[in-house]
Amino acid sequence: MTTPLAVELRTRNQSARRFAVLLPNYNFSNGYSTVIIRVLSIDDNNLMILAIATYSFPTLERRVFTDPELVPFEPPERPLGLLGLPTLLRNYIETVPRSAYEQSVTQIRTRLSDVLIVSDPQFIQEILVEKAEAFGRDPTTRRSFAPVIGETSLFVAEGADWRWQRRAVAPIFRHETLLSFVPIFANMAQRQVERWCAAQRAVPIDAAAAMTRITFEIIVEAMLGGSASLDPDRYSHALTDNFDTIPWHIIYVMFSIPEWMPYPRRRRAMRSRNFLHRDIRRIIESRRSAQSSQPDLLNLLLAARDHELGRSMSDDEIVANLLTFITAGHETTAVALTWTLWLLAKDQATQQLVLEEVRAIAGDQTINAGHVEGLSFCRQVIQEAMRLFPPAPGIARISKVPMEIAGVQIPAGTRIHIPVFALHRNVGLWDNPNAFDPDRFAPDQVKKRSRYTYLPFGAGPRICIGAGFAMIEAAVIMATIVRAFAFQPVPGHKPKPVAKVTLRPRGGMPLLITSR
Repeated sequence: MTTPLAVELRTRNQSARRFAVLLPNYNFSNGYSTVIIRVLSIDDNNLMILAIATYSFPTLERRVFTDPELVPFEPPERPLGLLGLPTLLRNYIETVPRSAYEQSVTQIRTRLSDVLIVSDPQFIQEILVEKAEAFGRDPTTRRSFAPVIGETSLFVAEGADWRWQRRAVAPIFRHETLLSFVPIFANMAQRQVERWCAAQRAVPIDAAAAMTRITFEIIVEAMLGGSASLDPDRYSHALTDNFDTIPWHIIYVMFSIPEWMPYPRRRRAMRSRNFLHRDIRRIIESRRSAQSSQPDLLNLLLAARDHELGRSMSDDEIVANLLTFITAGHETTAVALTWTLWLLAKDQATQQLVLEEVRAIAGDQTINAGHVEGLSFCRQVIQEAMRLFPPAPGIARISKVPMEIAGVQIPAGTRIHIPVFALHRNVGLWDNPNAFDPDRFAPDQVKKRSRYTYLPFGAGPRICIGAGFAMIEAAVIMATIVRAFAFQPVPGHKPKPVAKVTLRPRGGMPLLITSR
């Protein structure tokens, strides 16, 4: 598996550092190699001795993985209209018509509203980037999320309010800051490894619950300095209570039903919402009294100033943004990792390649910031999992003014739906779109397609600010747990993706694990 030390050379440099360069051969039948360069010593004259060793992965005939279970349902042949309301309540992605998987634009005109379903990359670029100011948040999005995270949150706010809040939180998402979080990612992942080691192995583990717990612990440590006493189970249940009511918000917006009208589970959602706001305010008050200098998101929000407008964040805005980052910061990554682990359990050849990459890059060491760049195949696997099962399966907008895009007339007030789940499986944009093939995200393949064929984090000025955080976090967690355990699917279990806010698997994700 490992060749002997291949080269020793001397070079001048001002500092000794350890780094790894991944040199993949994407024709897997010919193997997969990694060069590891290590500093052996450095003398007083800054002469550095480097050792170069080559690690070759086993020769694996890796084929594109296909399985009927990768296609969780058949889309309807045509828009369902009012007859689709039960399906909308159950799982809204099942209402997206087949045309969204095969064509570029589908226009739906009803007595209630005009809807444009867009699966064309150039059209999407116009909506999300070139003409972003001409489109606002869809009323369904605002009505669904504003009660939970507030009208003033970064996710819901628009215009000047959104711009200054985006500037205020940007420093914590700089790349060098994200790399400083890697020890937190690795430590929390190792905690889960230890929990699984201590658990009984006769029964399947629930990967969905485990990934939610890891990512929640990470967000508390990284964004709140670890000082906040938050109950992950209670938070998860409170968020679920609110997510479960979102289909009703969609229907109420469609029929212009007032917000005060009751709907099923409304009182439970309101109680959960009050708990979330009350608990976050408790954390803010505790931090204010402690006057901590911890360089985390909470202190950034407390210290944020808009020099153009001469304002700082109100407590309502801080509550709203903390809830936004706690919710989005753990939920989407947890969902992405859950589907990734299931796909690796199904595709054993790819799981083996992930394992070999992690061993070559990090050996038995705890994953650190110096390893992150070398985990390129790990990232490709996660990206492909998010293509097949995007955590955020749709993007909604509404046109503010009448316009024309690509010959399509768009009246003011037209609801725009970018069906990310369908876009990622569109037969005109992807070869063999229902197959699992991480090589789609090899650098040379990515260059061949439009940026707007793949939208796990959105695009344009409102692209998810935490995308870099999520990708590094997911790669470190996956590398840590796949190195420790082999994953197998549970015979007879077919997971069902259900879209409320994120694309969670109904009933969790049972998997079988064995220690390596």
